[in-house]
Amino acid sequence: MAERIPGSPHDRVYSRKGGSEYVDQSQTRGRNKAITVGPHIAIVKNNIDDMRRGSLSVYVPEFGGDPEWTDNWISVRYASPFISHTVYKTAKNNEYDEIRHTSGIWVQTPDLDSKVIVSFLSGDKNQGVWFACVPERFNTRMVPGLASADTNWDAKSDNKGPNGTPEFKQADGTYDQYQPVGEFHDPKRPKTNEYYDTPVDIEGQEKPINYHLARIFKEQGLNVDLIRGHTSSSAQRETPSDVFGISTKGRPVPDPKDDVSLLNKLSANSAEDLTKEELEKLNVKKRKHGHSFVMDDGDIEGENNLIRLRSASGHQVLLHDTKGVVYVGNAKGTVWMEFSNDGKLDVYAQDSINYRAKNFNFHADQNMNFNAGENINILSGGKFQVDGASINLKSTGGSIGLDSNRAFDIKSSGIINLDAGGQINIKGGSDVKIDGRCVALGNGAGSASSVSALVKLDKADTTKDTAGFWKSNDKKIKTISTRVPTHEPFASRDIKDDTKTIIKQETNTKQPLIIDDIPPEQSTVLGLGPQQASSKPIARNERLSRASLKLQPTPNGEVGNLSQDETKKLLAIIGQRESSGNYQAVNQYGYLGKYQMGLAALEDAGYVKPGTYQQALDAGYGSSNINNVLQNPNVWTGKNGATGKEAFLNNTAAQEAAMETYTDRNYATLKRIGVVNDNTPSDEVAGYIMGAHLKGPGSVKKWAIEGGTYADANGTTIDSYYNLGRSAVLTA
Repeated sequence: MAERIPGSPHDRVYSRKGGSEYVDQSQTRGRNKAITVGPHIAIVKNNIDDMRRGSLSVYVPEFGGDPEWTDNWISVRYASPFISHTVYKTAKNNEYDEIRHTSGIWVQTPDLDSKVIVSFLSGDKNQGVWFACVPERFNTRMVPGLASADTNWDAKSDNKGPNGTPEFKQADGTYDQYQPVGEFHDPKRPKTNEYYDTPVDIEGQEKPINYHLARIFKEQGLNVDLIRGHTSSSAQRETPSDVFGISTKGRPVPDPKDDVSLLNKLSANSAEDLTKEELEKLNVKKRKHGHSFVMDDGDIEGENNLIRLRSASGHQVLLHDTKGVVYVGNAKGTVWMEFSNDGKLDVYAQDSINYRAKNFNFHADQNMNFNAGENINILSGGKFQVDGASINLKSTGGSIGLDSNRAFDIKSSGIINLDAGGQINIKGGSDVKIDGRCVALGNGAGSASSVSALVKLDKADTTKDTAGFWKSNDKKIKTISTRVPTHEPFASRDIKDDTKTIIKQETNTKQPLIIDDIPPEQSTVLGLGPQQASSKPIARNERLSRASLKLQPTPNGEVGNLSQDETKKLLAIIGQRESSGNYQAVNQYGYLGKYQMGLAALEDAGYVKPGTYQQALDAGYGSSNINNVLQNPNVWTGKNGATGKEAFLNNTAAQEAAMETYTDRNYATLKRIGVVNDNTPSDEVAGYIMGAHLKGPGSVKKWAIEGGTYADANGTTIDSYYNLGRSAVLTA
């Protein structure tokens, strides 16, 4: 017969030792040492509190005794960083204005086996409090923002599809580069239950995919989005960490809400009636992820500077300082809204957008475009007026009907022309009158000019592929609107480096963490690109010349881990290869100057106004003519005196500064996506930067991993640029 055990938070805990039988407190083993004030590290043994004060039953190893016997557990109350209540006076009635009013900070009670810090006020065992938690040695990757990993995630953990098949593999058999992950397995010695002492490369360990969050990203269409989906906000991202935040525990798996009997007992404060099986369910071993609130001051490169509130199901509010984005979206991805840094408001709703107001005003300083796949209906209970410098009505598929219950007036201060391909019918209910100084019949007068149809643009839409991932489809929507938000991923978004479509093959180059006392060496090999390039030596006349190096100005700083001398050699070979060092050069595609910088590169370097590149794409410009936009002086920022195309071509200092800024950005991106690091040899760094100048960091990453031919419009390949960069830095 079960006995109640005094001293536990719910006055009801039974211990289990060596089997499944529950015994009462008379069968304890070991004794507590004398209680001291502390603080002490304690282990949570029970977190059910019928009094609902956040109390725990804990075992304090420092006091000794068998940790599995309840007589060695001590009840400690929760000490919040802040709790306040009003002055309490004897209430005559249970009225709101007479009872205590409380406020403060409340946190969730830790799960069983968590470590907490406890103290015993005045050394009194009955005055114990817990006030902080101690994490396990490496398990803080998920805190506070559920960060993703780019390379060190385990493809074998993708086994949640039907019959254990992969769920997050793309239709072509590859994976997105980034995956939300959990903590890595940190094993203990079997007999002592102690951790192995061998140092561990924390970031180098492969982590299992957080399949709950990966499903959310997949449904939202944010599985390749490094701004609105994936995040680097983790306590383990850097040291010291610049991440602050809170994440909740999340719902247990299996969820107690699905067990009616257990739910009823807990709701009725009948914890003492719980069965052994029900108690075991409360000993939570796994959970879905919870809600999170993060304030991140950004990584060492200034990326991921943000505030994010995200619910467990995926609803989120994001304030992203690095990218200048305010984003609000729901869990299903069916509604989202974004405020961009350059003044755009994008709204997408899969069903409808509904407004109601007493007065409803629209004003556009330029154009207002309405496009409907079916009907446009406008109903006015009063006057309906359209006023414009010119008004055109055109029907491309049917008739135009005008109907009035009263007078129908047509007046023009100029000529009125009626022109029909067939007959013209005029009918009056009474008199038909025609009045004019001269009425001429049959002389060919009255021809009317045609109204031009509105030009429709091709805009990308998104649809699900066979694997269930949302993909952008070019030229899916025909519309007169210049910008059309879609289900994520939104292809026309201005920020070009917020989504990475880089994919990873299903490979596993990492070894398990620890099999014995010594972990295997961890190493990363990018793959086929550099090997492929090594088989294609460059001609002697293409290598960096002494003349180019002599004419190259000394750079203002250094790029990445390159020295100033190596940076100078890198810039010299780029200028030599692009234009033979000619600051006035303009090629057939409109690329400018010594380094042949185009619209996108100049925008990245701050010489062209933000958003110009995307606006040009929206206006119908393509790769062959997009740099024509640079002829417009209004798109230039005036940085370093570059107020227009000619001013830039005539300003050698501006060209050098622009190239240094652009090269720094490319290096930072290559480092962030894992192509280079602080230990990468300088000649390889130069090679990768050269490749990025030609085709962008993303293409360089794919080339480095998979190999293949990546070429510009002139047929120049990453292979050749990679070799040129390496050769230049190695030049004596």
